[in-house]
Amino acid sequence: MSREELLRELDRCQKCRFCIDQCPVYSYIDNAEYLAPYGRIQSMRYMLKGSYTVNDNLLYYIYTCLICAGCEIVCREAGESLEVSKLIRRSRTILSDALLRGEVEGTESSVLSYLLSSIVNNIRRVGDPLGLDKPYWLNWALSINVPKKGSTIILTSRMYQMAPYLPQITKLVDQARGMVSSKLLRKIITKASGLGLKISELRLKREIVNRSERILQGIYLSLTKLGLNPSFLYEDEPYSGALLYDLGLDDPLVEHSKKVYRLLKERDVKTVITVDPHTFFMLKQVYPSIIDGFDIEVRHYIEVLSSNIDVISKWNKLGGRYVIHDPCTMARDLGVIEEPRKVIEGLGIDLVEPEDKGIETKCCGGPIEYAYPKLSKKIALERLKRLSKFHSKIVSYCPICWINLGSYEEELNLEVRDLGELLYEVFFKTK
Repeated sequence: MSREELLRELDRCQKCRFCIDQCPVYSYIDNAEYLAPYGRIQSMRYMLKGSYTVNDNLLYYIYTCLICAGCEIVCREAGESLEVSKLIRRSRTILSDALLRGEVEGTESSVLSYLLSSIVNNIRRVGDPLGLDKPYWLNWALSINVPKKGSTIILTSRMYQMAPYLPQITKLVDQARGMVSSKLLRKIITKASGLGLKISELRLKREIVNRSERILQGIYLSLTKLGLNPSFLYEDEPYSGALLYDLGLDDPLVEHSKKVYRLLKERDVKTVITVDPHTFFMLKQVYPSIIDGFDIEVRHYIEVLSSNIDVISKWNKLGGRYVIHDPCTMARDLGVIEEPRKVIEGLGIDLVEPEDKGIETKCCGGPIEYAYPKLSKKIALERLKRLSKFHSKIVSYCPICWINLGSYEEELNLEVRDLGELLYEVFFKTK
């Protein structure tokens, strides 16, 4: 989409403002119009027309968008059908290019420049957005002897394994804000960009790491019980590039996507079974739009399980009651809503439906945690308060939702579980 095409799409906004109350950032935080979809659209219109320069304020408006697409529901109902999340992503492409070229001054721009350049450099250098110094994504598979070769693979994209590191890394980013002048901060981060981190420097909660491994083991064991034995690429396990996509880093995204596709073809992979919404979205929708002749079958493990519900119904019953939280990407972008419900209820769980469910689900706040952890946590807290009105036990099936909502488990006396954990309990109890 060219700048002219983007402007034409933005100009389609009828300024009805029905989208405003649908935005978690607006509704849960400041009730400031510039932090709502309408305000973001108008800001980008003014910028593209030359009446608004790129500055820290504009960057904050655009990069605090959750791209959760909740606003698009009411936009369709109003008869406009603007794909706001795609327009924001395209806007970020323009802004990210300017940030990487060092064309924007300010503290906010310095922090974002550092984050963007670090993510790009880390992925180019070691294939990992965190740039960690050793393969931290293997342990779950080693302990249950997942095979290394096969035409069907399970692709974790390191998402669940990455989740325990995110709170520590985002805390470091948040501490950088306001500490020094933007000029000095830019000098510091230019030297530091892309260096990556050492795992030994991060203090992780061992229980969270253990839980992330059990989630993946539960998912894998459930597939083996259906007669599937997907292999795992171990050290060569690739990251999908989801963060590159969300941030509008198009050139690095194309480069990385093609690299991942070549790897999968070299390994003679015919079918990929994904375990999280974001990797599923990337390989199901984004990769085919980038790679001509993309010919790898892409499935999500929940789809696989739901199509074998007759087998699942014979497994050990867990019992208990949970309220379900639908991840935005899974429900709105991919339309996978009924399948997880079939699987969870097939495990003997009494599932409670919240007010905000299915395509009307509310975001957990996780998509902006990389740069705005405090804002992300406020949104997570509000989402938990809404869910806890229906039950104190919450189940979801996304690593970002799991780690972000789970950060308030102890404080609110709640239990936030991933579906993979429940599957692990099914097979752990039957051993």
